[in-house]
Amino acid sequence: PDRLDPRGLMVLGLLAAASMSSAFVNTLFTQTVNFAADDFGVGDSGIGIAGAVVRVGIVFVLPIAVLADRIGRRTVIVAVGFAAPLIAAAGALAPTFPILVATQTIGRPLGLALDFLVAVVAAEEMPRNSRAYAISVLAMASGLGGGIAVASLPLADLGTGGWRLVY
Repeated sequence: PDRLDPRGLMVLGLLAAASMSSAFVNTLFTQTVNFAADDFGVGDSGIGIAGAVVRVGIVFVLPIAVLADRIGRRTVIVAVGFAAPLIAAAGALAPTFPILVATQTIGRPLGLALDFLVAVVAAEEMPRNSRAYAISVLAMASGLGGGIAVASLPLADLGTGGWRLVY
């Protein structure tokens, strides 16, 4: 790989942080939905419908990608980098299961858009001979973000409403 200059290192570090956040947001609902459903008295069919609704939210990713091309990737990455975890975290305050699903239907696609934009920026900003290295760093950061969501699951098992602590 090429030697990264200070700017390249900063870009890679920021992209890794965004990748970690994106993976956490995208792992959060699938890992906690059963705990939340139990808390709200929702059965298996409700969990299945909720999962489908949250996954359909992916249609929001393409307009965000188009917006990034029009107004600038940096601006959109910063916006979704803040919005995705905040909206996902709002799920902790959900008074009903449908509101939890609504927060995740918005937050998860924002996390997916962030992940998509991180990959595009990495391909554009990293030196030609360092792109594979950068992608591997981003993959490790993403694994860490998803791993943190999974590792925090014992909080969800603390009792009724414990799943909110994961959010």
